[in-house]
Amino acid sequence: QRRVHGVVDDNEFNIHSMERLLLSLGYQMEKAYDGLEAIEKLEEWMKQKRCSASCSLFVLILMDINMPRMDGVQATKVIKEKIDRRELPFIPIVAFTAYSAEELARVAPPGLFTSTTNKPLSSQKLQTCLLYTSPSPRDRQKSRMP
Repeated sequence: QRRVHGVVDDNEFNIHSMERLLLSLGYQMEKAYDGLEAIEKLEEWMKQKRCSASCSLFVLILMDINMPRMDGVQATKVIKEKIDRRELPFIPIVAFTAYSAEELARVAPPGLFTSTTNKPLSSQKLQTCLLYTSPSPRDRQKSRMP
């Protein structure tokens, strides 16, 4: 069974598109419609799986930036703080956005996200993203994602 990807986006079309793409590649997907829901689901997932900070919950999280209740920048900061406190295992967080690199740089501190990819996300871009965020250095070398 392939591992789970988290997709956080307030747009139903984007969620549905990502779910179809991930399922076609054999992955499972957990979705959230804003940053606050994503944090709540991560905490619940940890409890359900009886998971410690050393286990692996998600392959990665694709995080939209502009969302209601809590945006992707704030949610990523909270998730990374929880990872630093060992309340969550390390999870690569990829900014999944329509923002340009310049726009993202104005709203997010450098290094906040593991990587960035623009919408729409194709199968090839997703596979490159998966290679780049892979825990295996050999797999990361196959990827050209910055």
